This record gives sequence, C-alpha cells and structure tokens, in this order.
Amino acid sequence: MKSKFFFFIILLSITLTAFAQQKPRIAVYMTGNDSISEVLNRRIMRDLFNDGRFQLVERSEEFLAAISKEHKYQRDGQVDEKKLAAIGKQLGVQYVCVGSVLDLNRDEKYITARTVDVKSAEVISSCSSYGTLSSANRADGLFSTFSSELKESFNFSKQSSLPKAAVSVIPSGDQNVDIILGDQLVAALSKSSKYIAVERSSAFLSQLSREASYQRSGAVDDRTIAAIGKQLGAQYVCVAKPKKQGYSFDINVRLINVETAEIVGYFDDNSRLASLSDLTQLTKFVANRLIDEEIYIVPDINPQFPGGDEALYEFLADNTRFPDIARENGVMAKVYVQFVVEKDGEITGVKVNKVQLKNPPSTNAQGAKEPTVPEAEIKAAFEEESMRVVKSMPRWIAGKVGGYPVRSQFILPFSFSLK
Repeated sequence: MKSKFFFFIILLSITLTAFAQQKPRIAVYMTGNDSISEVLNRRIMRDLFNDGRFQLVERSEEFLAAISKEHKYQRDGQVDEKKLAAIGKQLGVQYVCVGSVLDLNRDEKYITARTVDVKSAEVISSCSSYGTLSSANRADGLFSTFSSELKESFNFSKQSSLPKAAVSVIPSGDQNVDIILGDQLVAALSKSSKYIAVERSSAFLSQLSREASYQRSGAVDDRTIAAIGKQLGAQYVCVAKPKKQGYSFDINVRLINVETAEIVGYFDDNSRLASLSDLTQLTKFVANRLIDEEIYIVPDINPQFPGGDEALYEFLADNTRFPDIARENGVMAKVYVQFVVEKDGEITGVKVNKVQLKNPPSTNAQGAKEPTVPEAEIKAAFEEESMRVVKSMPRWIAGKVGGYPVRSQFILPFSFSLK
C-alpha cells in the first residue's frame, strides 16, 4: 500500500512539475501594410520560438477578425487592450503581441508593437523602429533590429504594486504625429521603473475627445481627466497635445495624478524638425523626460558607437560635409553636439552645445573682401550640418550603471577644417 502511495506522490509531483514548466502561450499579429506585416509576423514568430520562453499559438480566424474590427474603430492605429485581453482569454493564451506598420513616405516605415498580459491588460513590452525599405539589405536590417528589440523589451519582473498610467493623445490633425507620440509615451512608461503602462480604452478616448471639443483651446480639464482615470483603474493619466505648423512641432505633455488632479510631470517644447525620423527622436526624448528617467552624465560604462571610436571617426569622415557658405568665406569651426543615448541605443535630445568659429569674416586679414554673409548664418550652417550627422547615426551601445543600460549624455566634437 505504501509503495502505491509513494508512486502516486511521485507521479503527482512529476505532473505538477511538468505543468509548472509549461511555457506561457502567446499569439502574434501585425497589421498595416499587408506584405510587410506578413514578413514581420513570420520574423517575430520565428525569433520568439527560438527565444524559448513562449509557446506560440497560431492565429485563428476569430482572432484575426476581432483584431481587424478593432483597427477599423480605432483611427489612430491603436487597439483597445481590454478587448485584446478578452480575445486572448478566448484563445487560451496568456499574452497577445500586436503590432502595426505605418507607411510614412514611399520607402519610410514606422513599425511598432506591444505585448499585453491578457489577465491584467498591462503592457509588458513595447518597441518601435523607424527606417527605409529601399533595398533588401535595408529591409532585413530594419526587421532584425525590430524583432531583437521586441524580445529584449519583455519585462516580467516589474512589481505589480507600481502605479498604472494610461496614455491619450489629443488629435492634432496629423495621424502620423499622433501615433508616433502616443506610441513613444506608452513605450517609455512600460520600460520605466516607476509605472505600469495600461493602454487607452475606447471609452477613455471617446470621453477625452468630447472634453476636448468642449474647450476651444483644445486642452482637457485636468479634474475631468482624473475622474476618467479613476473609472479605468489607473492612478495616472498622461495627456499629450501635439501641434504641427509646417516643419515645427509644438508638443505639450502632462502626467496627472487621478486622485488629486495634480500635475506631476510636465513638458512643453517647440522644435523645428526636418522629417518624421526627427519626430521619433524628439518624442522618445519627451517621453523619458516626462517620467523623469535619470540621464547619467558619467555612467560606469560610457555609451559607445557600434564598432568603437575608430568606427565613429570613419562614420564622421564619410558623412560630414563642409558647409558651402563657410567654405566660400574661408571660415572653419569646432562644434560640440550634445545628445542622449537611450537605453535601447537610440539617439535623442540632439542640440548644439557650443560653436567656436576660426577666421570668421569679421576678423579676416586686412585687404579681405567685406563679408557678404552674416556671421550668424555661417554659424547656423555648421550647427545644422553637425546635428544632421548625429541624427543620421545608427543606434549606439547604451551606457551602463551597475551592469544595466541607462540613459546617458554624450558630447561629440566636430572639427571643420580647410587644411
């Protein structure tokens, strides 16, 4: 009798151990550009399968139909996470990974994805990539970068006791701007050590839209937002209001405590941007500034250009052009560009720290012609070229503190010489 009892105990132990070791089930779905989405979907599923942490679940017709229906309702390209959670439960999965491909220009694409815990509707991972698909190599590089970042962004160790924050973007009239800004805010919250991101629900979006229409300024009453946040079970609500004027973007973002209606985070910025690529860098910087993610001036390990200093010097030599206006006037310069290397290596917050002109027109030797161009214009040309080069750089290797990637400040000098 004892032997049978012990055999039963051993069998039960093996069964429970096997059950405990079952991998969480996950469904993946990419929307947007059909051909690109299909390639990305296969790439993500392959990489998640090889990662070994998940059991992939094939998409059912019911799942596809429900997601597509949600996308029709949500003009901004986002999906209501509460409904995603409900769909995921019906499929018997623990996580749903949903992404989309945004067509910006002919070859320019913005790709975003996030993974949702179907039990809590919390965002456990969020990532995005921006790039061109002008060639097979560029496309493969963009897809690989995106898929790798998605895997690395999974955060299962976050404390469930952290406050939840919901995000809403008041429509600006430019759908691309609204999607990118909202996406970066969600990503920053989901990756922060201070908050748990919970996505916008349909009720939340529609209520905020009604409030915005009541106020001619386009601003939403903070107390009303607080009340809506309580209904959603969020402790904080992040409201963003972008405004596009030509190539200038005026972005106002507020993080509001729904219990007290107190503004605990505020950022207001007006920047002149040359492209939507610049916008992704600006919005990521704004999002991280808003939640007060510390920027390290002297991390334990400094951020580094991929390939090291030698590769950096080669990149600068190949990509930096001497401004024509400065060359014509015989002016040289040293420009110091300051920027932030994010945890994922993205470069944000690019600005010129200092410009030192050598042989400016006003100090030319006697007998030189009177300058036909103001010194300020020559200085601006050096600034624009230096910033252009920095913004065109690939992702860096992030700085580290205590072995973990952190946001780091870096100052890069440019030497413009005619010799």
